[in-house]
Amino acid sequence: MKDPKAARALLLQAGLTLMTVVANSPESDEAADALLAAGAVNERLKNIPAARAAYSAVITRYGDSPAAAKAKAVTAKLKNK
Repeated sequence: MKDPKAARALLLQAGLTLMTVVANSPESDEAADALLAAGAVNERLKNIPAARAAYSAVITRYGDSPAAAKAKAVTAKLKNK
C-alpha cells in the first residue's frame, strides 16, 4: 500500500479485530494465534513495548501452545530493539 496513513489505519483496525477475538473467546485456540498476530501488528507499527506485552501475554496465558513457542522465539529477537 502506497499511502502510509491508510496502511497504518488498516494495521490499527487489524489489531483491534485480533484483540476482539481474544476478548470474546479467551479460551479458544484462535485466541492464542490472535494475540500472537496482535504482537506482530504492533511490531509493524513500531510499537515494540506493546508487541512485547502481547507476546508475553501469549506465553503466560497459552504456555503450552504452538503460539507460545513462536512468541518466545520472537521475544528473544526483540531483546535488541
